Amino acid sequence: MMDQMKSVAFSLVAGFILTMVDRLLVADFLRPFLDANLVTILLALLAINITTSSVVMTKLRELHEIKGLDFPNATRELRKSLVEQVVLIACAVVFLILGSSEVLRSVIGDWIVITTTVLTAILVSSLQNLYDTGKAVFVIYQFEGKEKR
Repeated sequence: MMDQMKSVAFSLVAGFILTMVDRLLVADFLRPFLDANLVTILLALLAINITTSSVVMTKLRELHEIKGLDFPNATRELRKSLVEQVVLIACAVVFLILGSSEVLRSVIGDWIVITTTVLTAILVSSLQNLYDTGKAVFVIYQFEGKEKR
């Protein structure tokens, strides 16, 4: 639970920093980019994550059948990773809708900053998720390398 809190905090801080850099440089890049591409990027990352998870699960099953090793935590974490990706996609859609609301913009002064920060945090979190799943491939590769020696 504490690791999840750290991850969320990191994503929000990174999202805020990127949003502030975009605003301070008067770049006007980040928000239009997120509006146009975020859901597509998240769906692509989900597809990559599913494929990577499938490879990892196949290798874990092989190790279980050959060596009798069991990996209940790995299976649980891979499932949690995929659920997290789907939740992030749903949150992105919600915040894209909320971010485009003229009503909320008129009521909340920095609404664009808030929603851009959250949307950027969602992207950062999704990339972290993919990174964690990808690390599993290298852990298995290293494990197999040690076994062959």
